Amino acid sequence: MANLARPLPLAASIAVLLTSLTSVATPAMAGAVPGSTFDIDITGYNSAGTTGYYVAGATGPLQATFGSTQVFTGAGIDGQNITVSSSESVGATTTTDTVIISTPTNFLTVNKIDGTTISDLQLDLGDANADGVGISLNSAPTSLTESGYLLYNGGTTFTLAPGDDSSGTTLAAVEGVSYGSSAISSLKVNEFELSFTYANPTPVPEPSSLAVLGAGFLGLLTVAQRRRLTR
Repeated sequence: MANLARPLPLAASIAVLLTSLTSVATPAMAGAVPGSTFDIDITGYNSAGTTGYYVAGATGPLQATFGSTQVFTGAGIDGQNITVSSSESVGATTTTDTVIISTPTNFLTVNKIDGTTISDLQLDLGDANADGVGISLNSAPTSLTESGYLLYNGGTTFTLAPGDDSSGTTLAAVEGVSYGSSAISSLKVNEFELSFTYANPTPVPEPSSLAVLGAGFLGLLTVAQRRRLTR
């Protein structure tokens, strides 16, 4: 006569069920889409904000790839190389996406462009000017906050308060600095940073976990029924 496998004790069956559910539960997709492209540029304005010129991205926005460091040779208005770095940091409860745009010395080395004194610099990431592409996310962020800074005069930090233009699964923002009516070239601004921080999504089970759950409860009922029959 064949030997029949002895049913697992009830406590062991519950442990197996919980282990199965844990193994099929996966985090919801979060963060930026690796390798996706986004637009970024810096524009210079006069004090009235009526006349603007591309400063980084001399002929238009630079198209960067998220998760990389790229050097755009001669992309500055004065022929400077422009470097765009983007990265993501995932913590226990939040994710931060960071973009840095920099040049070796100064985004703007001249006081005037076409005879116009440039007193303001503005960083646009994505569709801040309604004509660009922002950073693509796998899912819409919650609890989104932004921060930023610029470096000038060889490393002095100035904290910025970026304007939020994010929408849905796209991150976009604008931030800038003004030097009143004076030429901002004298400040030697050479780096902007922009960071987006948002809550990690709650992990969700894969669809197959529902089948495991049903099978597990059926197994528990079977164990209980067998115990009633053998008493």
